[in-house]
Amino acid sequence: MPAQTLSRFAPLPPRIVALEGSARDGRARLAGGTTLSWSLDPLLLLTARVGGTWRLGGAETRVAGTAALRPGGMTLGDVSGRFGPDLAASIVGAPCASRGSVDLRKLVLDRGRAVADGEVDVDGGPCVIAGRERDLPDTRVALTGAGDAILITATAASGTALASARITPGRRLLLRIEPAGAALAGLPSSAPIEVDTAF
Repeated sequence: MPAQTLSRFAPLPPRIVALEGSARDGRARLAGGTTLSWSLDPLLLLTARVGGTWRLGGAETRVAGTAALRPGGMTLGDVSGRFGPDLAASIVGAPCASRGSVDLRKLVLDRGRAVADGEVDVDGGPCVIAGRERDLPDTRVALTGAGDAILITATAASGTALASARITPGRRLLLRIEPAGAALAGLPSSAPIEVDTAF
């Protein structure tokens, strides 16, 4: 089945400009030059899951990992690599000079389980956010969780907390943006901003 057929089942994100190959071994070309390629493992269908290996590639981006999906659940594993400004241009369509690395050993949201173990390290640099250029600090994003929720924390190299999020298996997101993080995002920064929403 051609990869383009996937667009008949669900609308494609606006940043995807083309689908190539087949549904089993295909590629999605993103605006900005990054390509997402995948290779599905047919044996996973025996366990009512769809998944396999995937890879993000671009001028300065090389990230790869595994993924598996089933109704109500998802698993990511062995995600590692480095990313550059081309990834930000492809995902959000805004210039950002930051580079970094990802080492996500596991992330599971499935049948009441919430497990995560990994880090994303981002080098600071100028980025356009909300129409203005801002200097982002060196930042570590840590993902942890071995029970009822995944905790994501973003902390600047100086030790300043920027933001945190709690994600539950019931698809609930509790987001807290600290004043320092809000200032970088161009939001009011007199007090923390908290959001509680389902997704």
